[in-house]
Amino acid sequence: MGRSWWGATFFRGLRVRFPGNIPREHEPYNRWTSSRQCAVGPWETCKCIQRHTLELTIGNQVELWPLQLLALALVLFSLDVSLRHSLNDTSIFPQAVKLACADLTVWTSGVLVSIGIYRLFLHRLRHFPGPKSWALSKFALMSTDAKGLRPRALEEAHKRYGDIVRTGPREISINAPSAIVPVMGSRSSFWRGPWYAATAGARSPHIPRNLHSTIIEADHFARRKVWDAAFSAKALKGYETILIDNMQNMVDQLEKRSQRKETVNIDDYCSFYSFDVMSQAGFAGDFGLLKQGQLTPMIQALEDFMSFVQLAGNLPYLVEILGLLPNPIAEFDKYMNKIVMERKARKEAVPDIMEHLLHGIETDKGSSGKRQDAEATADARLMIVAGSDTSSTTMGVALFFLMENPMILRDLRQELLEVFGDDPALLTDFAQLDERTCPLLNAIINESLRIIPPVPTGLQRESPSDAIVDVNGRKVVIPANTIVTLPIWSLHRDPRNFSPEPLRFRPGRWLEPEKEERFNKAAFTPFSFGKTSCIGKVLAYMEVRLVIANLVRRFDFEPADHYDAKKFQDGLVDAFVTKRNYKLPVHVKVRSHVGS
Repeated sequence: MGRSWWGATFFRGLRVRFPGNIPREHEPYNRWTSSRQCAVGPWETCKCIQRHTLELTIGNQVELWPLQLLALALVLFSLDVSLRHSLNDTSIFPQAVKLACADLTVWTSGVLVSIGIYRLFLHRLRHFPGPKSWALSKFALMSTDAKGLRPRALEEAHKRYGDIVRTGPREISINAPSAIVPVMGSRSSFWRGPWYAATAGARSPHIPRNLHSTIIEADHFARRKVWDAAFSAKALKGYETILIDNMQNMVDQLEKRSQRKETVNIDDYCSFYSFDVMSQAGFAGDFGLLKQGQLTPMIQALEDFMSFVQLAGNLPYLVEILGLLPNPIAEFDKYMNKIVMERKARKEAVPDIMEHLLHGIETDKGSSGKRQDAEATADARLMIVAGSDTSSTTMGVALFFLMENPMILRDLRQELLEVFGDDPALLTDFAQLDERTCPLLNAIINESLRIIPPVPTGLQRESPSDAIVDVNGRKVVIPANTIVTLPIWSLHRDPRNFSPEPLRFRPGRWLEPEKEERFNKAAFTPFSFGKTSCIGKVLAYMEVRLVIANLVRRFDFEPADHYDAKKFQDGLVDAFVTKRNYKLPVHVKVRSHVGS
C-alpha cells in the first residue's frame, strides 16, 4: 500500500467528521478497504490498524472532536512506536519516536490536504459561492466572531456573492425573506444546528439544558408549553406592577443624578432597568442595579462571557477545550442555583415566571430531582440573558436615534402629549402605549429593531433530509445535513426589503408603508420566527414602550464629553445578543413641562 491511503480512503466515502464539521455523505459508506489484506511490516501494519480504527468510528458515525482526535493520535503514535520497536528491533528513543513523529506528520498532512480538496471540489455545497477560506474551515471566521463582526462580514459577502453564501464547510447563509417560513416555520423540516449543542456546554442532548439550548424537538415542544403559560396575557398582566415600580425607580435615580449634574451612561441605565425587572419578574429576586448605578462584578462577568458563548457556538468543538478552563461565571451559576433552591422552598404562591416553570418541572415525572433543579437553574440563567440584554439594547439604541434626530423626538413628545395630556405623572397605562394609540412610539421601536436587531446574525437550522427552499423566487435544493442561517442583520438592511434609505433611521416607513418604494414586513424578524420564536416578545415590547415614553417626557439628554455617535454604532457587535462596546454618556436634565 502506498502512502496515499488517507486521501484515497477519504475520496472513497470517508464519513468521519473532523473539526470544521465534515458532513455525512448521502451514499452508503464504501467498505471496500475493509476486505483488503494488510501487508506485513511496521509501516503497513500500523496503517492497517489505523484504517480499521477509523472504519469503526466511521461506521458508527461518531464526530471526532478535539479530545477524541488527541486520544486517537496518541493511540496511533504509541502503536507506531511499539510496532517499530518490536518488529524492526528499533530503539524506542530516539529512532522509533522520530520515525513515528514523521509518520504522524505525513498522515495528518494527507488528511488535511484531502479534506481541503474535498471541501473545495467534491463537497455537496461546492456549487454555492463564497470565500474559499470559509469553505475550507470554520476557523477562517474565528477572528471575525471574536470581534463580534460576523453580521457585517455576512452582509458584505451577500453583496458580493449573492443571496446564498457558503459560510462554512457545510454551512450556508440565505439572505431571502421567502426562505423564512420554509426554514424557520412551524412545519419546517429544519431544526436547530450544532450551535445549540455547544452553548449548553456539552454535546450530549441529555444534559440539563434551558429552553433555548434544547436540541431534541419533542423536549422543546413540551417545555415551550410551560413557558407559554408564564407569558400568557394573564401572567403578563401580573408583571405590570414590577415594570412600573422599576420605571419609577429609574426616574428617581436619574433625577438625583441630574441634580448632582453627573454624567450618566443612559444605555447602562437601560441595562440596570432590564436586569432588575427580570430578576423580580423571573424569580422574585432583586439585583438592585438601579440603586447601585452600576453592574455588579457577577453580572459584568456574565456580560463579558457572552462573547465566548457566541465564539464557541460557531466553533462548537471548542467547547471541550474551553471546558478545561476555570468557569468565568462560576459565581453567577452558584448564585442562580441558590436563588432557584430558595424559590422552590417557598410555600406561598408568587406571580413570577419561575412559579410557572417550577410547576411544569415538578409535574414532569420522567426526570430526577437533580435534573429538575439543574434545568430550573438553566432556565433562570436564560431569563436573565435573553430577557435583559435584548430589551435593554433596544432601549439604548432607540434613545440614541432620538438624540440624533431631534425632529422625530419632538414629534414623539407631541404624540404622547395628545394621548396622555400634560399630567407629569408616570405613564402606566400599557394599553394606551400600543401601536394603535401611539403609532410613532411603536414605529421608533420597530425601526430601532430593524437597524440594530437584538440577535443580528440569526440562528442555525439544519434539515435531516434534502429540502427545497424558495430563495427570492428561485427554487433551491438544500442538501441534507446542511446548516442554514438567515442573517437578520442583512435581511433588515437589504434595499429590496426596505427602501428608500434602508440604513437611515426613518420611523415614518412604519406609519405609511404603502408610500415606500419597498416595505417587506415579512423580512422583519427581530424576535426570530416560528416554533422557536422569542417567547418574551410581548414583555419586551411592554418594557421598551414604558421606558422610552417616560424618559422622553421627563428628561432631556444632552451629549456629554466622549459622546461619539459613530463609535457607538460601530461598537454594536454580535455576542449572540447585540453588545455595546461604547457607551452613551449624557447630561440628564429634568424637563419643566411634559409637553413638546
